[in-house]
Amino acid sequence: MTKKNVTKAYDNSEFLHSRSARPLRVLAEFIEPEERLRKHGIHNTIVFFGSAISVDNRTFRKQTPNSTVVPEKAVRVSNAHEAC
Repeated sequence: MTKKNVTKAYDNSEFLHSRSARPLRVLAEFIEPEERLRKHGIHNTIVFFGSAISVDNRTFRKQTPNSTVVPEKAVRVSNAHEAC
């Protein structure tokens, strides 16, 4: 009986870059950085999310000086910008 050379799935580059393996690639994007941080002794992190479209209160007020009706969401975003 001859032994066949069978490529393991984790060594199969064609498979790993296929549409079917996308969940594996996404998972790797979480696990690999976690492992890299752990190797450097980093065990806790904080992630800040921001928005390029939010502005500080002063700029917001200048942009809406005569407006009597300002969307509530716009005010919340401006206030959140100041809180950070």
